[in-house]
Amino acid sequence: MIPNTLFLKQPPKFWAYVRSISQTFGYTVRNKGQIKVPSIEQMAKALHTIGLDGSHLTATRVHAPPIGEVLHAYFQYRADMLNTFVEPRLMNKDSARKLFLKMKRELSPKIPIPMNKQKATRRPPPT
Repeated sequence: MIPNTLFLKQPPKFWAYVRSISQTFGYTVRNKGQIKVPSIEQMAKALHTIGLDGSHLTATRVHAPPIGEVLHAYFQYRADMLNTFVEPRLMNKDSARKLFLKMKRELSPKIPIPMNKQKATRRPPPT
């Protein structure tokens, strides 16, 4: 996935906000499997919940949008990428096994395939 250039050069403080807000507000909508996008008000409330002041999320900076707008744009971008790009490409155990066996037949590897180091009760049967 190609990173969004708008978020590449954000300061560590930005990523601290992302982490704190995400952990407090939550990452997903329960029973829906969709990524949440907090509003600026919800971000401020999340920060207040953990004892931080969120009023500066709407403060205008010189030649830059308020940090709250940039955070909201990031959360929207993250949700869109995970909900519409990543999630449809996830595989379950059966589809992953089917693809693995297909690629193993096509590529005919000459080296041994590493085994999953799980306990015998959870280890998949040898191929």
